Amino acid sequence: MTETKMPLVNTLINGLRILETLAFAERPSLGVTEIANRLRLHKSTVLRLLATLEHERYVEQDPETREFRLRMKLFEIGSSLLARVSLTSVARPFLEELGRLAGEVIHLAILDEGTVIYIDKVESKHTIQMYSRIGRRSPVHCTGVGKALIAYLSDEELDRIIEQHGLKRYTQNTITDKEALKRHLAQIRSQEVAFDNEEHEPGIRCVAAPVRDYTGKVIASISVAGPTLRMTPERAQALVEPVQHAARRVSEELGYRAQLVARAQGAPIKEGLS
Repeated sequence: MTETKMPLVNTLINGLRILETLAFAERPSLGVTEIANRLRLHKSTVLRLLATLEHERYVEQDPETREFRLRMKLFEIGSSLLARVSLTSVARPFLEELGRLAGEVIHLAILDEGTVIYIDKVESKHTIQMYSRIGRRSPVHCTGVGKALIAYLSDEELDRIIEQHGLKRYTQNTITDKEALKRHLAQIRSQEVAFDNEEHEPGIRCVAAPVRDYTGKVIASISVAGPTLRMTPERAQALVEPVQHAARRVSEELGYRAQLVARAQGAPIKEGLS
């Protein structure tokens, strides 16, 4: 039996897009004309939808500027959802999917007190694999997951981490110069991928990508790691898109929408996480 596709309600879609536009705008409030222009809707349509949203306490109008802004009702709804969301439980299906595709160890890591801490792991199917465990800490400047996390910090935050933990040399490939590391992190930001080319452990290579929360902040990273006899430079490059895809899917499950941010701020829409 063929499943019938349910019809969409365009009015509801437009109303939700208005909420998204207000949520991700660069200013706390927007006027009717500006909202209409950004969404390519008639002003009369936007005005009717805003009146409905105002009646239901989702938005309010500033009596002086006549612009509209969100009310706390959306925060209440979002908070009730976030209270039920666990990063590891959200990410786990995507880690397992990536593990089946890559056949190597998959890590989920966060930044904690200037170091990386692994909060979940999918084991490799191979006998020969790298050693790691959940709860283990690693340096940020020479691991794929670490660099994917610190690449998005401010200079001040990065400088504090370097001052606190230093840039210890672990292998001949470890970056130990602060300015060289900053240039390297700028490249990671532009490409949305980080590599560890035997920088922390000899014979281990990994590919990592950032995970963002609903605000766009990088809160975690996902990596594929394995011995260089299997993780050749060519194999690592081939895994870039799958790792980025997994990170993007987790970010989306956490509420991140790159296109919504771009649309709300009137910027060109770019595919991927940035």
